Amino acid sequence: MRRKILLMLFAVGFATGVVFLFTSISTFKKDKLAYIFETNNSIINNISEQFKKELKLSTSATKNLVSKLKTDGSFGNPAETFINADSPVDKLEVYKLTPNRELQLFTGLSKVEIDKANYSLDPIKGKVVAQITKKEKGLFIRGNIVVIAELSKIEGENFVLVYYFNSDALQTFFNEEKSFSSLMITSDGQIVKADETLTPDYIENNFMSFFQESKLLNSATSKIQSNDKKDWLLTSITAGFENYYFVSLVDEAKAMSALNSLVTNSILIFILMLFVIIIIGVVMSTYLTSRLSLLSAATKKVIEGDLKTVVEPRGNDEITELTTNFNHMTSEIVRLMSETAHKARMESELKTAKVVQETLFPKAETNFKDLHIKGHYISASECGGDWWHYSEDKDKIYLWIADATGHGASAALLTSAAKSAVSLIETMNVPPAQSMALLNKAICSVSKENMMMTCFLAAFNKSTKKLTYVNASHEAPILLKFVDQLKKKDLIHLNENSSNRLGQSPDSTYSESEIQLVPGDRMLFYTDGIPDIQNISGEPLQERGFIKQLLSSVNAHLMFPEFVDHFTNSLVDYRQNTELVDDVTYCFTEVN
Repeated sequence: MRRKILLMLFAVGFATGVVFLFTSISTFKKDKLAYIFETNNSIINNISEQFKKELKLSTSATKNLVSKLKTDGSFGNPAETFINADSPVDKLEVYKLTPNRELQLFTGLSKVEIDKANYSLDPIKGKVVAQITKKEKGLFIRGNIVVIAELSKIEGENFVLVYYFNSDALQTFFNEEKSFSSLMITSDGQIVKADETLTPDYIENNFMSFFQESKLLNSATSKIQSNDKKDWLLTSITAGFENYYFVSLVDEAKAMSALNSLVTNSILIFILMLFVIIIIGVVMSTYLTSRLSLLSAATKKVIEGDLKTVVEPRGNDEITELTTNFNHMTSEIVRLMSETAHKARMESELKTAKVVQETLFPKAETNFKDLHIKGHYISASECGGDWWHYSEDKDKIYLWIADATGHGASAALLTSAAKSAVSLIETMNVPPAQSMALLNKAICSVSKENMMMTCFLAAFNKSTKKLTYVNASHEAPILLKFVDQLKKKDLIHLNENSSNRLGQSPDSTYSESEIQLVPGDRMLFYTDGIPDIQNISGEPLQERGFIKQLLSSVNAHLMFPEFVDHFTNSLVDYRQNTELVDDVTYCFTEVN
């Protein structure tokens, strides 16, 4: 046994360490590469969008300025002498393009405070002419200043518009501290601008041929190898001007330098762990096997019927826990045997409570002279928290429906209190709103605001056919008018008012609403247990399915009792004897 434990510990420790080592290295490398690509891609995407926006704004501002250009070279009327300080363009120059392809300054406009040396076209005038001749539009970079030259026809003559702006995007991309090398290149591999992390000679010797031949500049992210056999992580995106690209380069070896340290430390920890496992294995195998022998002997005694067997726990580990559980198990067996009879007695008492609670409900069907009522109730457990009730006096028929918090014995006790209070309230002949307020005070007194109940009270006037109702946060009943084919839009929900639940506050007030009914009108009063009914797949009926079942029963055009039975059977067919999530209570009424 000891040798097996030692061999197992060594094998598991060795295999786990090897797998962990290779997995952690591989995962670290993949995560590091993904992080670099994701971060760099996000940065240059932001730079590209910012640069595109700067190009768009400067071009738009230039067109606006040129639109004001007069034949005498002035801008505006009266003539503008400076560019507005808030303009995205710092300087605008208009040159005449001579037949021999030379630039002659025609006019210009600039902001007040600019360094004229940095905004001079002289150093790049030759490049501008060459680019304009080739493409009619060119972009040039001088530090962080962007120069755009564009060929334009003004009154039949060739002019070159040259406008300058200081780019915040270039400032951010090339001058701020970052973890990669920044470049701006053209699709033919020409370096437009680069930061100081890589020298121009290094870029030309190791990347120029790649930039000139590669098609990866449009692929956003890729892994490349320079001419000196170094691996680099490249991220690129268009700058928004013809074939110009922003490029970031990361030396993979430097980015992965932490990996070497991880490998070394992991191997040392792995070797140390193997030694520790072996030492611990020798000590623990002796300790464990001795205590397992004691448990084995005690188990045999239990099998023989000695349930009072106790093994003394020693130590503070899983074997100790197993020993404690063994002792607990034997004591639990004795206890459970004594509780079996007690549980049977409790189940019998709950069944009796269920029978008693059923006496709180009225007859399932009653046909008054003016109103036909038929209801249904089923509890999710032995005792439920739903309750409904109706009564009649000389002028009116009253209908109550309520739903206590949760279900079970506590909810059933609350419904019993509600039934007792309603029996007294009905003798007082008070309006529905006052009746609901009195019931609320009774519920608050009984539950001490620890349990609450939703409730709906409807008072049907037998002579006028008007229904006066009060709602204490209960589901709004549904009025079903007689039409040939009832649709969802035809359903009338009595949701004009809804006040606090019963038991929420003794100071709650309740208001009444009224609706006129006519013979043939049907109404559905229900609790929230219906939408919660589940089928054998565990799918709840929900509000949509509930309304669909209701419309199907209505449009069957059955007599009132058969109509109610049709709706009940549709719920039974959907449920298929699955366990209820909540109590289900509903009743239908029809005006005679």
